[in-house]
Amino acid sequence: MLNFIKRRREKKAIKSTFREYGHKIKQFDIDGYGKVKYAQWLHPFEGPKFVTKAQIDFYKELSGEGKMIIDIGAHTGDTTVPMALAVGKSGIVLGLEPNPYVYKILEKNSALNPDNTNIVPLPFAATEEDGEFIFNYSDASFCNGGFLSQIKNRKHKHNY
Repeated sequence: MLNFIKRRREKKAIKSTFREYGHKIKQFDIDGYGKVKYAQWLHPFEGPKFVTKAQIDFYKELSGEGKMIIDIGAHTGDTTVPMALAVGKSGIVLGLEPNPYVYKILEKNSALNPDNTNIVPLPFAATEEDGEFIFNYSDASFCNGGFLSQIKNRKHKHNY
């Protein structure tokens, strides 16, 4: 019971106190692609990310070598990197991410595999109209969020 209370207090402190988090470089050996690097964001609410051959094959079926993919809400690049491996160096992936803290990690991931990928990170959101929008985030350190004014908390499963 004491561990539960302690963890709950820690989580509340994380949610209410701003801190900028760095990253650590992970490496994955993927058949047909060799060693693939990925910058794992160290935010405590960010779970471990992996790059797998199954992910790459999935995006290869949707697109293909030399094509273009747009990753809207690219976050740290956890889908951007497999997309870029799927389209290859001759293709391009545009990664849109408006969160400036997460964007720094996306930029890092965009540069880690230059021989096999072509990722262009872009620091903005995709919207129907030009304008400025207020995004809501799940914690003071901006782990996850978005333009959620039309979504009820119980449907989204995040408290904003």
